[in-house]
Amino acid sequence: MLTSAAEPLLAVSALEAGYGKIRVLHGIDLAVAAGEVVALLGPNGAGKTTLLRALSGLLPVTAGAVRFDGREMTNATPREGARAGRGRGSGQGSSCGRCETARRRASYCAPRTAHRRCMRS
Repeated sequence: MLTSAAEPLLAVSALEAGYGKIRVLHGIDLAVAAGEVVALLGPNGAGKTTLLRALSGLLPVTAGAVRFDGREMTNATPREGARAGRGRGSGQGSSCGRCETARRRASYCAPRTAHRRCMRS
């Protein structure tokens, strides 16, 4: 299903989620248009990871609604989300510390070569 110009690609309304009896997210509203780049910023403990886990299906949503590309996706499993085209990136950069160090220090070696070296280790 294609989204119209008026309908956001991701629409979150009154979202609530948490861990057990501890509610972390309280009434989150968010709309992201197709092609829009969004950064989620905040101090430690603000709920950034909790929001991403709830949106990606890794954490149950206790209230509210999530729509992705026109589909109701509240409490969809990660597999269902992936099939709908929704995914989650870590935002942490390379998963290999040696590669990340290599990228920062150009004198070490080219990133591709660094990654091959890390993969052999």
